[in-house]
Amino acid sequence: MLERVKVAVVGVGNDISALVQGIALHRATGSLVGIRRPVLDGLGVGDIDFLTAFATSPEKIGRDLCEAIFLPPNNFPRLTAASARRQHRAGYLAEAAPLLKSPPGTSV
Repeated sequence: MLERVKVAVVGVGNDISALVQGIALHRATGSLVGIRRPVLDGLGVGDIDFLTAFATSPEKIGRDLCEAIFLPPNNFPRLTAASARRQHRAGYLAEAAPLLKSPPGTSV
C-alpha cells in the first residue's frame, strides 16, 4: 500500500489554492472542516505531498506554490490567518506551462 500520494498540479488557480490551504490547515490543526472523506483507501488528507506545479500566469511562474496560490487573478480567500502563518514554503517553484494552440476549427 502507498504511504503518501505525490501530486503534480497543472494550473495554480482557485481550486489548487483551496486544496493546498485545506491540506495545510489540516496538518496544522487536524481540522476536517470541508473534507468529505478524510481517509480514502487508507490514505489521509495529510498524506498528500505536492511535487511540482505548472502555471501560465507570469506573476506565478518562479514563485513558491504557497505564494503563487494567493496571487491574482486568484480570489479564493485565505482559510484563516493562523493557517497562513503556519503554512510553510512548499520548497519548489511554479514552472511555466507550455501554451498549446487549438487545432483549426475548434474552440476552447
